[in-house]
Amino acid sequence: KTPNDPELTSIRMYAEYQDAQINTLEEIEKYAGYITYPRSMNCLKCGGRCKVGAHEFVFKPLGSGFLYRWPDGLMHYFRYHHAQIPDWMPELVSDFNLARGQGFWK
Repeated sequence: KTPNDPELTSIRMYAEYQDAQINTLEEIEKYAGYITYPRSMNCLKCGGRCKVGAHEFVFKPLGSGFLYRWPDGLMHYFRYHHAQIPDWMPELVSDFNLARGQGFWK
């Protein structure tokens, strides 16, 4: 395949889209509340080298009817194990960007 192959271009575009979603989620985590749990667990893919799950983020974008919750280890799975973004994440990012465009969370 050549670098301009439509299939490779599509894969690159999806990877860039996913990276943008993950970067925005990282920004959202700065504004989100969180619940702390008494224990964390070992990452299932790292074989116990990384601790995840000690916190759960909670975020309700202004104007949104949804309350989003996700474990702190989710970012670890994105960054180190290239996990696919969940179905709810694009909507959260969209709601956040819409509110930010209206002057919230600068």
